[in-house]
Amino acid sequence: SRLLDVSSPSDPTLRVWATHAPDNHVRVVLINTSPERSRLVDVKLPAAGNMPPTIQRLIAPRLAAKSDATLGGRAFAENTTTGRLTGEAQNLHPQQTKSGGYRFRLPAGSAAILTR
Repeated sequence: SRLLDVSSPSDPTLRVWATHAPDNHVRVVLINTSPERSRLVDVKLPAAGNMPPTIQRLIAPRLAAKSDATLGGRAFAENTTTGRLTGEAQNLHPQQTKSGGYRFRLPAGSAAILTR
């Protein structure tokens, strides 16, 4: 994968990285570091096929949690030796905006991966 340039958000509690993978998927990682405020984010993606984007949320019981975190509804097995996630993926679909971007809410103290 190669990193893509992203526009810096005006909100200092929102972090954003994007990659373009050899499989032609674009992935955008968004992290809301605010422990109190959710963020409504708008993401404009480069053209990359006709596949609609999906979102997988990273959720944990608290900001400093070191266990019981899930990514897209999947979790790491106890004492994993492979680091592979178990369970069924739960993908969400963002709302498309009139300008061709995508909008969704990023809860306080959470992260998400937008994939297209």
